[in-house]
Amino acid sequence: MKITTRIISGYGLFIVLLAGMAIYQAITVNRMQSINRTLREKNFSNALTCLQALRDHELVEEYARKSFALADPDYLNQLKEFQKDYETQIVKLRKNAVSAEERAAITRLEQLWVSFVEKLRLLQRNLPQGGAALPESLQDDMERLRSLTYSVYQVSMQSMSVEVEKSRATSETAA
Repeated sequence: MKITTRIISGYGLFIVLLAGMAIYQAITVNRMQSINRTLREKNFSNALTCLQALRDHELVEEYARKSFALADPDYLNQLKEFQKDYETQIVKLRKNAVSAEERAAITRLEQLWVSFVEKLRLLQRNLPQGGAALPESLQDDMERLRSLTYSVYQVSMQSMSVEVEKSRATSETAA
């Protein structure tokens, strides 16, 4: 009976070890799927949104210059549309931010954007009839907006790299 008990105990221990390994593998696979889902849904989306925001920023800058130079209501209307598009991109970025660094960079971008829009509205109300050159303060704000938008893009790419590294480390552990 002693030998039989030892054999049964050995098989029992073996089955417990196999069950533990199966549970560990299931957890590891689930973690990798979660990381990949985050990469696919959030990080790539944020990188694309950043690029669209950069494009929208260029359009805001172009039409701000045109609206100041020509004082044409059509350019002002188009500028307002591009401003809405840029704001939409900022909202998307805030909604999909994954890391604390992304949220901080987006917050700085939002604050500068609000300040820029206020200055723009104020200056447009006092715009001379024949038009004028774009004020230096507005030009500086546009440069900072471009830099911050690009900074958000870089932070988003860095966050994506961190997630890819986590996925790689998890897959090596699983292997």
